[in-house]
Amino acid sequence: MNELQMQKLVIDSVIEGGGRAMKLQNEFVRGVSDLLVKMPGGVPFFLEAKRTDLGKRTLGLLHHEFKWDVSQLQKNFLRDWHKAGMKCGVVSFVQLTGGDIRSLRMAIYPYLDCVEQGWTGSLADHVELGDHVQRSITIRTLLNAFKQVP
Repeated sequence: MNELQMQKLVIDSVIEGGGRAMKLQNEFVRGVSDLLVKMPGGVPFFLEAKRTDLGKRTLGLLHHEFKWDVSQLQKNFLRDWHKAGMKCGVVSFVQLTGGDIRSLRMAIYPYLDCVEQGWTGSLADHVELGDHVQRSITIRTLLNAFKQVP
């Protein structure tokens, strides 16, 4: 799966759960986060989506860490909106190199955690999304947990 398809999984899951979500694109502002999400009963938040492909051996190493390719413009966007009081973070997807949707895992990191961890993710934080029915529920569960983070 490519990153855009992964973003669509989030958007579809949010809408299916009664929330609102959209893919953001702005030809005038560079570095805009990928997604704007509003879960029922929560505040809106920006998420920058990042995909990491791992080999079978690496996927078996629970404590494997990897650095996201977050541009300085994307970091600045998240920083500025975080300072303005907006909830922001990174939604990280991990999949087996050449694998299909069944190998997909996901985690969400709050902005301050991203900064403190040097814009790296850990495989240990990622949850397997499962089959179609379970996938949507798992994505919403992760997003609902994120909306509770101060």
